[in-house]
Amino acid sequence: MNPIHIGILSSLKLGQRLLLIASSYLFTLLVGLPLLLYTPIGYASYTLLLIPLIVGSLSFGAKGGLINGIGVGLLHLIFLSFSVAKLSLLFDRMEFYAIAVFPFIVLATTGAYMGYFNRQRKLREEEIQHLTRINHITGLYNARFFQEKLGEEKRRSERYGEKLSLLYIDIDSFKRCNDTYGHTVGDQVLEKFSTLIRKELREADSTFRYGGEEFIVLLPHTDREGGRGVAERLRKKIEEELSASRGITISVGVAEYKKGEDVTRKADEAMYEAKRLGKNKVCVSGESSHTSGSSFSKDE
Repeated sequence: MNPIHIGILSSLKLGQRLLLIASSYLFTLLVGLPLLLYTPIGYASYTLLLIPLIVGSLSFGAKGGLINGIGVGLLHLIFLSFSVAKLSLLFDRMEFYAIAVFPFIVLATTGAYMGYFNRQRKLREEEIQHLTRINHITGLYNARFFQEKLGEEKRRSERYGEKLSLLYIDIDSFKRCNDTYGHTVGDQVLEKFSTLIRKELREADSTFRYGGEEFIVLLPHTDREGGRGVAERLRKKIEEELSASRGITISVGVAEYKKGEDVTRKADEAMYEAKRLGKNKVCVSGESSHTSGSSFSKDE
C-alpha cells in the first residue's frame, strides 16, 4: 500500500478509524456471504478478509493489529460456518479443524505484524519530522518551524479568545564573545543559553532560534504583563549565569498578539528599543518608555 495512504489511516482520529474499520467488517460480511452462498466463485469471498485486515492493522500499533487480526479470524470462522456442508464433503474432521484454526492463527499474527510495522513507521516519521524542526546547536526549534507554530497559535488565540504573547530575544555582545573566545566557545554559550531558557519556561511555551543570536519565545495563555514578567525572569537568569563569565546579557522585546497585527515585528521593534536604551533590558511594545533591567551596556 502507498505510504501516503498508510499515513492517512494513521492520522485519522480514533473515532474515525473505528468507524472505518467497522465499515470494512460490515462490507466484508454483506458482500462476502452472498458471494460464498450463491455464486460459483464463492470461495473467492475469503479474499475480502484482506480489507478489514489491512484497514485495521494499519490504523493501530501491534496490540491493536493483533486484536484486529483476531477479529478478522472470527470473520473467517463465520465464513467457514456457512461452508460446513460443502467442506465436509471434501475433508475429514481433522483436516477441517486445520482449515479453521490455521488461518485464524495466520490472520491474528499477520494483523499484529502489520500493526507493529505501522507503529515503527510512525515513529520514524515523527523522528524525521522532529529533526527537521530542530536547530542542531541549541536543540531549540528552528525559524522554519516558527512560522508554522505561530500560525497555529494565532488561530487558537482567535478561535478561543486566548491571550498570546511573543518575546523577541537578542544576545547582547555575542559577536564580541565569538571574536574573543572563538566560535567553539560561542557554540557552548548558545547551548548554555538555550538550556537556561528552557528551564525557566513552561511546557506549553515554545522557543525558537530565529537567527544567529536572535531567539523567539511563544507564550500561549499569556498577556502583555505576563510576557513582561517572563522576559524579566529570563533576563535576570542570563545575567546571573553568563554575564560575569562571558559578558553575555540579553535584550528582550515583548508584544501581545492582536488580530491583524504583525506580532513578530512589534516584538522586534521593542527589542531594538531595549538595545537603544543600553541593552540588558526588557521593553514592551507600546510602552517603549518603560523598561526594566540594569544599565549594563556593552558594544555589539
